Parts: sequence; C-alpha cells; structure tokens
Amino acid sequence: MSRIAIFGATSQIARDFIDRSGGTHELLLYARRPEAINGLSVLPFADYGRISHDAIINFVGAGSPAKIKDMGSTIFDVTQEFDTLALSFVKKNKSCRYIFLSSGVASGRSFLTEDPASSEEIKDLTNVAAVAPQDYYSAAKFQAESRHSALADLPIVDIRVFNYFSRSSNLSDRFFITDLIRALKDKTVFKTSAGLMVRDYMHPDDFHQLIELILTAPPTNKVVDGYSRSPIDKITLLKEMEARFGLRYEITEANPPIVNATGAKPYYYSTGHNAADFGYKPKYSSVEGLIKEISALLAV
Repeated sequence: MSRIAIFGATSQIARDFIDRSGGTHELLLYARRPEAINGLSVLPFADYGRISHDAIINFVGAGSPAKIKDMGSTIFDVTQEFDTLALSFVKKNKSCRYIFLSSGVASGRSFLTEDPASSEEIKDLTNVAAVAPQDYYSAAKFQAESRHSALADLPIVDIRVFNYFSRSSNLSDRFFITDLIRALKDKTVFKTSAGLMVRDYMHPDDFHQLIELILTAPPTNKVVDGYSRSPIDKITLLKEMEARFGLRYEITEANPPIVNATGAKPYYYSTGHNAADFGYKPKYSSVEGLIKEISALLAV
C-alpha cells in the first residue's frame, strides 16, 4: 500500500478521489482550511513533510468560474506556493511521484475552432504584455507545467482536466451543467443561447482510473489530457436531458448571464489522447457519465 499526500483535500474532485481510494492507499490529507472537511483527519500545510510518502497529488486551485474570477492575479501566487512545496519534497526524494492537476487552458489554445493547428487557436501565454485577466488561470497553469518540464529527471505528470462532473458537485457553481441541473431540480425552464458548445465531461471513475495508472506506471515526466470516451455538443445534450429527465429548455437569442472567467471556448475538449500511453481507456462517454451522476443526484 502506497502513502499519498493529497494537497487541496477540500476540493470536490479531491474528495471524489479520496472516496474511491479507501483501502488502496494510505492518504495524508492537507488543506488550507482543514476545518472544511467533516469526518476526515485533515492536516494543515504547516505539518507537511513530517511524514514520508510515495506520491503527491496536488489538487490546490480554483474549482469554479466565480472563484477564478475572485482570485484574480493571486492565482499565480497560490499555484506557485503549493507547487513549490511539492517540488521541494520531490527534489529531495526523487522516487516520489508528483501528479499536478492542470487544465486544458494551459495548452495555449483558444478552443475557438475544432482544428488545434488553426492560427485562431494560438495564444501566447509567455507574452506578459498580452496576458489579460481572463488568461491569468491559464498562464498560472502554463507556468507550473513549464517548471515541471524543466525538471525532466523527476517523475512529474501534469493532468489537464477539461470538464469534470460528479454527483457531489456544488450546484451553486455557475457552470453550464450545474445551471441545467438546478433547472431540473427546481422544475424551471432552462434558458441557453444558440451558440455552439462542445464539451467532454470526465467521469470520477475514469479520473480515478487515470490516476491509478500513472501511479503504477514506470516513472516519467509528461503532460496528459483527461477525457471521456467521447465529447457531446450542447444541442445533443439538451435533447438527452429532455428525454431522460424531462428537462424543459428554451434557446434564446440573448446570452443568459454566466460567469465566464477564462474566456469563451466553443470547442473545449481534448484532441490529444496521450493518456492511452498509460493504458487509459475511459469507461464512460460524456453523456453516459452525466446521466449516471445526474440520476444519482436526482435519485431517479
């Protein structure tokens, strides 16, 4: 049984991983707000490094558009602070695996087109003068990935998470899918624009599978994308939610108010499935994973 240090144990995606790892690993949970987790033994970061461990998974970050917007430029400081903490340990203990939760936006793509090679797709996150507030989150993740790539001899894997949903998601977060589920729960009409949107929702079981494969694979320094078996476009998703759960929706000309902290991304999904190098085979497509988790949420 390996011992894993979990940074940012209060985050929803971390909690989903913790719930699925009982008995498989000994987990050392660290959080900026230890009191925020009930029923689990959580340590303050001031205690980090006193207990040896075999791996680190860094979940620290902003988990919702509103939090990203509120953090502003401080996202750089927070990202670097806890990344540096992990790297300091790994540099002294070179067999310790380090998994860092990055984001699809760290790739430098704009996700305005389906073609990653399109000239419209390239964003220069290294040009300080061109980095606008909506790029701060992307740039912070990009900088972390750059630090990791420069340490090529250390076992560091960055996982770029694009979209993720579980039954434990905070429905007050202002994502498209959480707005939709609130409409289902409240039995109200869900309003959305006609604008194109393609998303790839990773299921918690598939995320857990990918983490386990990375932990047991030969050590490497790499960036991988997280993805489901297949993405889904907005209209297809709306029709599925209507058929499965009775969603009532309305396509409007105006854009309903949303929190868009990292810019519009019509085609936000992975086009590079190099996680297959670890043997990763997602069990769920986006729609299958959503139906499974929403069914549990609505108890239907």
